[in-house]
Amino acid sequence: VDRVVNSLFKDFPNADRDAHTRVVAMRHGPATPSQPMRIVFSSGPAILIRLAGEPTYEDVADTELQQLRNTDALIVRDGSGIHYLSIGGRWLEAPDLNGTWSLAGAVPEGADLARQAYIARHRDPYATVQPHGPAPMVYVAVGPAELVITDGEPAYDGVTGTSLMRMRNAHAAASEEPTDHQHYVHVPAGWFRWWTTNGPWQAITPSELPADLARITAQ
Repeated sequence: VDRVVNSLFKDFPNADRDAHTRVVAMRHGPATPSQPMRIVFSSGPAILIRLAGEPTYEDVADTELQQLRNTDALIVRDGSGIHYLSIGGRWLEAPDLNGTWSLAGAVPEGADLARQAYIARHRDPYATVQPHGPAPMVYVAVGPAELVITDGEPAYDGVTGTSLMRMRNAHAAASEEPTDHQHYVHVPAGWFRWWTTNGPWQAITPSELPADLARITAQ
């Protein structure tokens, strides 16, 4: 299925063609009824940070900061609750984990010490993110999650010989079935569908795909 889907969407934009639009995502385990899959569509450069459970923190030695423990990313918070994310040699800040992230004007004392300690122990998952230009959008998820980036707002083209409308500017296999207007997306975790790209997405098996999409993937 992966081979056929990749062939069907072979002329999608290449996320690695431009480092500013690279998808940096973390996927851990399948979706479950208690933890449904979250699929985030972003119309510009973005990263997805996944937490292994609800946020937990630990003190950063020799500083007054706390570091988020249950993620691969380096995120610290100061005494006022402002969060700082290290990415591509820069710091972003947000009023809380789910707030809007922007370039930090200044970082609290001890932040660079925390980064040095982090780099000494971990491989930075965002080391390849460009250290210049606008800051990417940051999405934080608890539970299974995937990130799909589009070059601007989603745009669709017809697929020859089918009734499908494919999302031509997405870095994933995404389409719309015009009969019922449901959206279908194929990500590493499998197939998902919903009426809008905002979800909540429902996991489906290949046998539940619309006829045209099932026929193409079966070829």
